Amino acid sequence: MRVILLEDVKGLGKKHDVKEVPPGYARNFLLPKKLVELGTEKALLGLRKLKGEVEERKKFLRIKLESDAKTIESLNLEFFIKTGEKGEIFGSVAAKEIEATLRDRGFGETKMSLDYPIKSLGEHKLEINLGEGVKAHPIIKVRSRP
Repeated sequence: MRVILLEDVKGLGKKHDVKEVPPGYARNFLLPKKLVELGTEKALLGLRKLKGEVEERKKFLRIKLESDAKTIESLNLEFFIKTGEKGEIFGSVAAKEIEATLRDRGFGETKMSLDYPIKSLGEHKLEINLGEGVKAHPIIKVRSRP
């Protein structure tokens, strides 16, 4: 029996996959739990249309994210940390601070991958994951707090 998965089903497939399953499994388990719908021609046609719409949305999202990546790379991001009279550093810049600064500038959810907080003055190149495989590589400047 051909069915269309409405949700991810462990051991069977992912949402929107079309699968052949034994009729008893479909009637007694999958259909009552509303995990699948029957794979009729009308349902398959609707699924193709839905997949096309999803692909279009992903394409436009990727274009927007690539534009955001270029904008982020052109930003002048400066962070200030406290230093002592002899140049010793008393603070750091963590991923949370950088993400908050980007959020304040209108870039929604971004994911930073810093192995450790930045504890040195100067310029640092970072990698920010914007999603959909798009990454930005801005350079931030860490300066001594005046």
